[in-house]
Amino acid sequence: MDDLDPIKRFNRIWAAQSQRVVQAPIAPSDIERVITSAQSSNEDPSSATVNYLAFNTALTKADAQQVVSDAGGSGVGGGTPDPKQVAAGAAALTGFGGEVALSDPVMLWPAARVVFGAIFAITLFLSLLFANDLANKAPAKQPESGWAYGALGIGAAVSVLGILILVMGYKSVTIKGNGPAA
Repeated sequence: MDDLDPIKRFNRIWAAQSQRVVQAPIAPSDIERVITSAQSSNEDPSSATVNYLAFNTALTKADAQQVVSDAGGSGVGGGTPDPKQVAAGAAALTGFGGEVALSDPVMLWPAARVVFGAIFAITLFLSLLFANDLANKAPAKQPESGWAYGALGIGAAVSVLGILILVMGYKSVTIKGNGPAA
């Protein structure tokens, strides 16, 4: 009967999915191991570290070269980077994270769900309609700044989130997120 309980099914699916998506940050010990291995095989520690970062993180090779260069390695061809600085630099550039906490499903009063769902749907439609209207105007007539599109995008995103919450019937949703350090 556990397979019929939607909360237990959701928790089981969420746990399985989150184990696949989460990637552990690069530790200084990982960088030390790469540097030691490169030195023992007479390779350049900087280029080995750049290749390791480019292969094991979301960093591009150019970003990885910049991180290694900032950590004391002089890029490809010389210098031994500081493992702690490399790990900190990689974490700063790839340290996106977030957490969503959903309450147990609560069936709200059906008429209220329909009314608020319709309000959110109308807001979504109007946001998309106004964004389309702004995009199709000739730039000579009325140049628009990015804030107009940003405001319409935020309105559309909040509307979609509101519709999803109302359809699923959650009483409370907590979203926490963080981005990379600047």
